[in-house]
This record gives sequence, structure tokens and C-alpha cells, in this order.
Amino acid sequence: RVGGAPPMTYGGAASVVITHAANAVVLGGAGANIFELSAANTAVFTHNQGPEVTIEARSFRFSGDASREALKNGIDNPAPASTNIAGVTDFGDTLNIDVGGIAPTVLIDDDAFAPGGGAAGDGVSAVWTVGGGGFPTILFTGVETLNVIGGPGPQTIDLIAVDNASGLTHVILDGDNTTNTDASDDVLRVQTLSAGITVTLLGGPDGAAGDVYELKNLIARPRVGEVPATAIPINSVDGILGQVVVQPGADEGGVDTLQVTDSGDASGDTVTATATTIDGITGHAGSPDIGFNSANPIDTLVIDTSNTGDDVVDVDQMVMTGITTDGGGHTAGDTLRVDTQGITGTDNGSVVSTPGLQDVNYANFECVDIGDNDADNDGVCDDLDACAASDTSATVVIDGCDSLVTNDVGPDGCSISDQIDDIAIASGNDRQFTRGVRRLLRRLARSGALSRAEETAIRNCL
Repeated sequence: RVGGAPPMTYGGAASVVITHAANAVVLGGAGANIFELSAANTAVFTHNQGPEVTIEARSFRFSGDASREALKNGIDNPAPASTNIAGVTDFGDTLNIDVGGIAPTVLIDDDAFAPGGGAAGDGVSAVWTVGGGGFPTILFTGVETLNVIGGPGPQTIDLIAVDNASGLTHVILDGDNTTNTDASDDVLRVQTLSAGITVTLLGGPDGAAGDVYELKNLIARPRVGEVPATAIPINSVDGILGQVVVQPGADEGGVDTLQVTDSGDASGDTVTATATTIDGITGHAGSPDIGFNSANPIDTLVIDTSNTGDDVVDVDQMVMTGITTDGGGHTAGDTLRVDTQGITGTDNGSVVSTPGLQDVNYANFECVDIGDNDADNDGVCDDLDACAASDTSATVVIDGCDSLVTNDVGPDGCSISDQIDDIAIASGNDRQFTRGVRRLLRRLARSGALSRAEETAIRNCL
């Protein structure tokens, strides 16, 4: 362990070289609050042999513009590279890790799955590399922001998970280098994310193909420390409980792609895609699920929805971003609705084209509406609508009695009021009507379409 009671100050005329060959290295003492680097040289700490580095300090403090490298080959540039440091500056609970391009793959996960292993649910997470060499496993806890910089050359930076008790509130995955000049194609992937954490995906100047921002789970396991422990399906984004912000770099070539894969989700979603957001597809409880940088728009947006559930995808056709979406392999009631911005568009069976706007390419949607396929405006395409002229009143009203219960429209295009009207037509007297409506309400309550309170409110109108 390097460091004792806070504050810990290291520096001087020469670098401090940590050479523990057989032991893990811990920076900071028990309960440490500040880890201070005050040397005037450019390599304050060099970690060259130890197998692991654990960060326990709650904040990092620097003095002198040249002291921005800490743990060369391990943790590089703990101060933002774009900041000119004057005097003593406290950057708060931020840990910046610059891989420096020495490895093609960077992994972020709970320390229980890192090389050497660790204890699940201990609040410790890990960053390590696959391929290349010279980069240690870095364990960290007690920091609020993690910033991982890939460095020069193409990399995949893969956020698999973080410990639920990590204390993190923000993770930044940056495919660029510290001078923002790396014109390589990178893959930035988010597999799962604990609630309360925001992830920002930063691209750099594009290479020949462009950067790929990928949201999908590749490992069927629960989040560590989650109760109940429920495995997150492969090819699903249900395990992303925080918000994702995508900020591609300046468009200097190639095609930046955001790929959102939810084909492994067993249930359908109602997804909305605009020029700046995607909502309704991940496990994030807030809104939006995903945000874009409109100043440097994504070139291609790919959304793959459930292979088994009925999905509705609402798309605002865009000027800058092309969209590809797949409703999934089942042949049920997937609906694609495209807002052509008031311009007359065409649908050739696989592409919606509108003058002045980017194409929407699609597959495996049983219904496509570009403004001419929903006569009763109930949100269900005429192709799938069992009630072609729905009663779309805001609430369920029976013989002048307003139940104040929302008159929801089902996936078949029939509202609750439509179903009550059908019972009225089929009933020979009031007694039959009352029994029929009560049976309907019980069925809707059992399916979860109505709460017990809503069921009672409608029954009171009979």
C-alpha cells in the first residue's frame, strides 16, 4: 500500500517508481479523501511490475502543468488533458484512464470477473485490456466519474458492467486520444448499466469506416449484487438502467453508426426515435433512454426490436440520419410509424423515401404507416385494426357516467369503450349487458390492462 492517512502528498525532483512485482498496489490509505500529486515532472508515478492498481482516494489534486501523468502504463492523465492547470486544482471524484492505444480491447466490469478475480458486491470495479501488453488491471472504488480513453489506433471499449455499489454516477468511453486527433475506427459498447449512472460515448475523427456505438448485452448473467438476481438476455438492452449519451466527433469521413440491439428481449416495446433521442427501448426509468449530439449527428441509426414480442417503432424521418430498423423474426403485430414531416413519402415494401429526408429502411414489420394507414387515428395500422372506427374518447363513459379511467386502445386496435359497445350490441337486456361488462373487466384486470381500482371505477358506472 502506498499512502497512509489523508492527505497523501507525493512528488519532488524525481519520479516515484512503484515496483511491487508480486503484490497488488493500492494508492491511498484507509478512508483516504485526497491523493495529491505535486511534482513538476511528467511521470509522477510509473507502475511497471505490479499486477493490479486499486484507487481508493476520493479526489485527485495536482500542482503544475507537467504533473498530469500518474501511473504511466496504468493510469495516464488523471487531470483532463484539455485543462491548463494553474496552481492547485481539485478535480473532484474523477478517475481518467488513458490506455494509450497499447491494446485493441478495453474491458470494464465488476472486479469479480477481472483477471485474478475479486469479491462480488464489494463496490469495486475493474478496467483491464485484452491483447497488447504492458497495461495492468486497475481496480477502483469511491470515484464518481470514470473516463476511459482508448488512445491512438482502432479499439473496442466494452462496458460490460460495474459493481452496483461502486458509487459511480458517470462513465465516459472515449475512442479518441488525449489530443483529439485519432482518426481510427472504434467500437464503443455498453452491455449493462446500473441505475443512476449516465454513460457518455465519445467518438473522434472518423477513419475509413466510421465509429460504431453499440448497445447490446453479450453475456447472460445478472448484474452483480442485484436482488433478485435475474439474468439479462443476450442481445437485449433491458439491462441498461441508466441514460446513454452519444456524442460522435466531427464528421471527417466514414459513417458513424449507433446500433441498438434488443432482439433478445422477450417482450415488445413502443420505441420513439427522433433526431436527438431514442426512448422506450432500454431499462432506463427516465427519459430519454438515449440522447444524441445534434451538432455532429449520427450518420446511421440501427434499431433491432424483439424477435418474440409485438413492437411499435415511431420514427421522425430525419434530414441528416439514415435509419434501419428490424421488427424481429416473428410474424405477429409489429408496427412501424414514420412521420414524414408533412411531406408526401413513398413506401416500396422495404424503404420509406421522402424528398429531402434520409431513407428509413425496414424489415419484418407487419404494418407500416406513413400517414395514410390509420383511418381512425388510434395508433394501430388499418392492416391490423379489428375496430376500424374506434371510440377514442379520453376516458371510459357508460350511459353518461364518466369513470375517469383512461380509454386505452389494445394492440388489436380496439379501445375499452369499443369492447363495451360490442357487448351492448350483443346483449338482449341490461342484465346481460352488466354481466358481459363485468366479465370483460375481470379479464382486463387479470391481464394487467386495468388496475383493481380502475376495474371498480368502471363497475360503479353500471
